Amino acid sequence: MNLDHLYYFKTLVETKSRNDTARILSITQPTLSLALSKLEKELGVSLLEKKKGTVELTKDGKTFYEYVATSLQFLDNGVSLLREKQGAFDRTEISIGAIYSVQDENWSRIMYEFRRQTHGAIRINVRQSTTPGVLKYLKNGVVDVGFGGTMGPDPDINFFPCWGQEAVLAVNRLHPFSSRSEISLDELKDHYLISYNLKGPLGPELIALVKGHDLSIDYLYADEITLASIVAGNPDIMAIACHSWLLESYSNELELVKIVEAPRMFRQLYMSSRANIELSPVVQTFLDVAIAYCQNRSDECG
Repeated sequence: MNLDHLYYFKTLVETKSRNDTARILSITQPTLSLALSKLEKELGVSLLEKKKGTVELTKDGKTFYEYVATSLQFLDNGVSLLREKQGAFDRTEISIGAIYSVQDENWSRIMYEFRRQTHGAIRINVRQSTTPGVLKYLKNGVVDVGFGGTMGPDPDINFFPCWGQEAVLAVNRLHPFSSRSEISLDELKDHYLISYNLKGPLGPELIALVKGHDLSIDYLYADEITLASIVAGNPDIMAIACHSWLLESYSNELELVKIVEAPRMFRQLYMSSRANIELSPVVQTFLDVAIAYCQNRSDECG
């Protein structure tokens, strides 16, 4: 299989334009069309819908693109790593995947220390997503390091515990409970609550927290922004959520009440990296900086 043809296909899918693809790759449109035709013939399937003036993938094309994009990303990463080790290539950037709520003061201090140690020569690219999204980015080689939760043990990923977040009750300021400093789950029996989807990374922690309590909870949401915005607009709704800077941004509309039964470390946040591959010196430097910070913070808190 011709490697150039795979790059042609990937670029076409991402630009959705034959003109732009030809321009970016410095080839002619007939060359592009011939390459795609040969690729489809070799695979024995149609990758693109036969529609004039548009670029739309077939079902097989969508499947094939995911594998091509991942494979070429790892190939490019491997080439860059070898060139970097030989001194033929100076890496100038690193890509970090992160859930929104992890980007707090701790995150900022890690970024500052990394920039200090690398003299500001490395550009930091950030891709924000949910925990499953960050882990997918990491596995596909789209990001070098991830910050978020876990979806359970994974032999392809190394997880290092960083810091945590406690669970609180987000209460609209018009609700009577907004004046409380703490509350027991037993007091919430006849109230409507919302929280995270149980199929997400916090499912096990939520189940353990509410076990034995007869509560009316809709487990529907993925993040604190959604939970907080719903509570802010509905005084009769309360949310069990992780205490992060995202909730603090709603301080004019919400009060955050301590839940008596909630453990201090309700959500454990992790830094993640790919296992079983050699990492770039730049990526390893970032990991060393972050691990040192998290270890020092753990010692101070412990």
